[in-house]
This record gives sequence, C-alpha cells and structure tokens, in this order.
Amino acid sequence: MNAAAIRLLAQKGLSALDIAEIAEALESAPIVDEQAERRRLADRERKRVARLRNVCGMSADVSADASPLDVPPLTAPHTPQNNPPYNPPNPKGARLRDEWVPGPLSGEAAKAAQRHGKDWLGAELEKFRNHWRAETGKSATKRDWQAAWANWVLKAEQWAPRRDRERTSVPLI
Repeated sequence: MNAAAIRLLAQKGLSALDIAEIAEALESAPIVDEQAERRRLADRERKRVARLRNVCGMSADVSADASPLDVPPLTAPHTPQNNPPYNPPNPKGARLRDEWVPGPLSGEAAKAAQRHGKDWLGAELEKFRNHWRAETGKSATKRDWQAAWANWVLKAEQWAPRRDRERTSVPLI
C-alpha cells in the first residue's frame, strides 16, 4: 500500500487503526500472478506428458476416452527405429505411481492379450497394480514398468492353464 492509497482511505473517513488493519491484510495476502500461475500449470502438464512418454511409451495424443485395457493391435517388436530410447527418471528405478497407465503391448505379450481379451487383460492389470503397490523393499522398484507389465502378461498366460487344471481337478482322498 502506498502513501496515496493511505491518504485516500483517510479522506474517506477511515481511522488510523482501520487503515493499519487493511495494510496488514494486504501484506499477508499472497500476490497471485495469473499469467505466472497459468505458465506453471502448463509446464506441469508438459512434464506429466513427458513422463508418460518416457515411462509408458505413450503418445501425448492419448485421448481421455481411450482405455488402457483396449487390446492393442499386433505391432513389431521394440526396435530402435520405431521406439524412442527409454530414459528412466531414476537409474535405480521407482515405485509404481498411482497415475501409471500401461502403454501398448508388443510381440508375444500383445498376442496373449488378443487371445484372452479385454476382460482378462483388465483383471491382470488390476492384479499387477495391487501387487506392486503392496510390495515392499527393493523388489518394489522398477526402472521400466512397461517391461514389467509385459512380463506380467506373459507369465499370467503361462500360469492360466495350470490354474484352470487345479480348479477342475478332483481332490485325492
């Protein structure tokens, strides 16, 4: 508050105590620069999209209605020509974040997803997230969660026939 503002408040009939209270309130109120706040939010969104690209191998053009459980079409295996290099945010790895979304599967994992369908893939994704959120210790951190997800899908398919046999088998007495 400058001297001209104080004089104006005094001319309007405010007491010195009222003017002091107003000055204190103005000093304690945070100054919000709307343009700076918009730039900060836009920068945060750019960083979030970059993290999705690096960690999940996802495109920034992912629409809000796209589901991570959509069974992807078969694609070529990962090669340096068709995939950007993976740069993990932490060389020692990180825990699975709540906002993590799997990228498209490729190779045998994509074939397994197509064989079993969207419901099976959704159930496996839920098991994957629950398992790694509950896990503790150094095994709970991964450098590449997309690769861990692809391995999970492959192992789930491998174990599925065995689980089915155990459910239908007659107990030996």
